[in-house]
Amino acid sequence: MWKVSDLIGSMERTIDHHFGHRAGILWRLKMKHLEHNLSSQNRARTGAASLDYALVLGIILPLATIVIPAAIRIIRLVYEMFVGLVAWPFL
Repeated sequence: MWKVSDLIGSMERTIDHHFGHRAGILWRLKMKHLEHNLSSQNRARTGAASLDYALVLGIILPLATIVIPAAIRIIRLVYEMFVGLVAWPFL
């Protein structure tokens, strides 16, 4: 079974071999920067789940209760109009 550290180590060796030691150093710095950004994003999202619940319960569900019946009525009216247009020549 492969581990992430094994894959990263093999990528570092490949970069060092093909592009030189400086490219390998730049790649390692970029990876550290990427890891730091990912961990800081996780810290920035703490407590966001409760805001997501409030958004769903306070805004999305009330909108859905308004939009779904209106959409059903619109679909029904479009269907009646389409049937009327198709059947009109045969009346």
